[in-house]
Amino acid sequence: MSVKQLVVICLSVSLFTGCLVFLCIQNVQLKKSAFELESSLKKYFENTEIQIESLKKDVEQLSENQERNKSLIVMTLSELKDKSDLQYTKTVGMKNTYDALLEEQKKKTIDTAENDTEFQRIKAEALLMYQKGNYVSSYEGFEKLVKLDFSDMESLMYKMKSLYYMNPADSSRYSEIIEIMRTLKINSAADKECVEIEKAVLLETEGLSE
Repeated sequence: MSVKQLVVICLSVSLFTGCLVFLCIQNVQLKKSAFELESSLKKYFENTEIQIESLKKDVEQLSENQERNKSLIVMTLSELKDKSDLQYTKTVGMKNTYDALLEEQKKKTIDTAENDTEFQRIKAEALLMYQKGNYVSSYEGFEKLVKLDFSDMESLMYKMKSLYYMNPADSSRYSEIIEIMRTLKINSAADKECVEIEKAVLLETEGLSE
């Protein structure tokens, strides 16, 4: 074999070896790239799953919040309705109470007016009987008036006078006359005639004592 042939063979072997090394290196790099790509994809999918899980939780939380808010709204509307119904009931009750009070006040006003008219009628008749000297009838009239209104000092005064003039000598009436006179004095309602009657009664009382 010639030297030239050996050189060609060596060069061929060297070239083949170089190609083989190159292919090995490329294979290693491809495996490395594939591994890195696989790792990246794995991380990507893991991150994606985490994001999907997080999004799912957010959606569930949002759904729960919506349900809770819905329940709160329903409860609030229910409470507002109950309060509105209660307020309406109170308003109606207040109106009914006011109407009842107004009606009662009207009735009292009418009754008071009627009573005042009746009171004045009895008083006018009693004064007329007193002026005519019919002291029994005037006493009965003023007695009724005093029972209706004890603060009417005029009626009480004429009651005392009628009681005395019915029979000035009847000592059984003196204690009542003196008691009435005491009330008239306290209210500054005794006139001169009442004072004279009191003096006469006291003198008769002293005479009876002796």
